[in-house]
Amino acid sequence: MSIFLDTSFLAALYNKSDQYHATAQKLGQCLITGEMGKCYTSEHIFSEVMTLLRARKFPENQIEKAGSALLNDPLITLLCMDFSQFQETWESFKKYKRLSFTDCSTVVLSDAFGIKSIASFDADFDSIKNLKRIC
Repeated sequence: MSIFLDTSFLAALYNKSDQYHATAQKLGQCLITGEMGKCYTSEHIFSEVMTLLRARKFPENQIEKAGSALLNDPLITLLCMDFSQFQETWESFKKYKRLSFTDCSTVVLSDAFGIKSIASFDADFDSIKNLKRIC
């Protein structure tokens, strides 16, 4: 069992004023205990989270702390796409009109690594049949 950590989940986890913060914290505890299996995220998600925190005027030291935590957490594996996965993401992006390019990369990487669950508050993932949204 494994789970992909999406931008909306990670942003809610780091942002105490986010409407989903409490829910993200509860799920975060399940992730720490290993209930959900191995945790994955991607370079695209990392980029989105860091950009979102900066756009929301988080203090730079908090952004750096969040970034370092994501990069150094032994429970989270950061996935990076190869060129063929990038091309597959592009094809998915053209197919799924409601998903962002980053969301499409999440779908492609989840499929490539056999990840069947996603921690996300983004209901657009509900349309992906091989990926179950947990939040």
